[in-house]
Amino acid sequence: MFRKKPIGIILIIFLAACTSPQATELTDIATQTLSLEQTALPSATATQQPPTPTTPPTPSPSPTIPAPTATPGPVEFLAFTMRKESGFQLSSAVLSFVYSDGSGLVSPSLFEPFYDTNLSTGKYLAWSPDGHYLAFDGADEFIPCDLPECYNSINYGTYIFDYLENTIIRHVVSTQTNVSWSPDSQRLVLSIHEKGDSDVDDLYILDVNSGQLKQLTSGPSNDLYPSWSPDGEWIAFTRFNPDPEIGCNVFPVISDIEQCHLGNLYMVRPDGSDLQLLYELVFIYNIVVMDYYNAPAWSPDSEWLAFLSRNENEDEYPDISIINVETGETELVSGENGLEMDPTWGPKGEILALYGSHDGNYGIYLWDLKDKNFTYLTSGTYPVWSWSGAHIAFTSANNLFVMNADGTNIVEITDETYQSKPAWQPSVQP
Repeated sequence: MFRKKPIGIILIIFLAACTSPQATELTDIATQTLSLEQTALPSATATQQPPTPTTPPTPSPSPTIPAPTATPGPVEFLAFTMRKESGFQLSSAVLSFVYSDGSGLVSPSLFEPFYDTNLSTGKYLAWSPDGHYLAFDGADEFIPCDLPECYNSINYGTYIFDYLENTIIRHVVSTQTNVSWSPDSQRLVLSIHEKGDSDVDDLYILDVNSGQLKQLTSGPSNDLYPSWSPDGEWIAFTRFNPDPEIGCNVFPVISDIEQCHLGNLYMVRPDGSDLQLLYELVFIYNIVVMDYYNAPAWSPDSEWLAFLSRNENEDEYPDISIINVETGETELVSGENGLEMDPTWGPKGEILALYGSHDGNYGIYLWDLKDKNFTYLTSGTYPVWSWSGAHIAFTSANNLFVMNADGTNIVEITDETYQSKPAWQPSVQP
């Protein structure tokens, strides 16, 4: 799988995963149409789970972040990756865990990073709804060159980490974009690229216990960015059809041509039935290290999908829209000039957090579904709402912060360069 990084971004890693001392290799995963090979991973010393949170020192926000002004909410737990400089033009990313008050930061030695100058791994982190498993993307070997055949020769894919047992239990190669869990935490949906001459990406459902893959979609298009509805009834995704005749390249290295950034929003039943086109001309943001922001976001009641839509004024940037999947009612949330992206729903489905610009002021906003009002929180980027609704994680100057959902009590989690969109463990439910 060939993945090209944008100029000026040197953001590289590989995560070499390993089994516990009791597990020596991974279960073989195979389908009728794909040969997803068995992969033996090197052993590693198991590490402790993060310690019980302690009272953190006084936070030191960046100069653009206001000082804490309120009492923190309940202590919650999140995973993310940190970028570590490892020599001239080389860096690595380490999977890390931390509490929302900034305490208990650990980076388990279970994941030893590998280096490369063109592929970032550890971008897609997804906890199972029961908090038992963490899915993440990575590779178990160094990429020797910046050529398609080199990318196709490695085992880049999705790993399933059993957090309670501290071991890797599954590895599916050739995955694209993010993954999404079923509400019962027993399955997850992935986009898998067929290696070889074909440039087709189809959706598959992985049974975590058995390791069996079941094909969900098929055809000549690229089916990407799956998102499982909270009620378990639907899987939303983006269908991308590259057109070489107008200069579109293979995903994810699309091109700067407007039409190459556009796909269609679909949804389908988990058994593959009732495929429906929801919205035409959704936007695909073409930056490899940021492309997880293209995944549509379900509201907690499974009635609405928030997604990136085409900006009528600036072709190179997306807007944010929402659609009612039952009625087809569509509403533009943000439509000003500039980049607007990464919508995330609050736990009650009444408020949407997003990154965007309003009245010329870029930053994190809350948008109320009922009164349509915007509330500015901070100058940071890429908000992620915690499962309890008490916290929002975000970045500022490439560092990771956590704040109360009203924008108060901002805590700097790490001053290491931030690598991935964080993922909150659903240990505290609303």
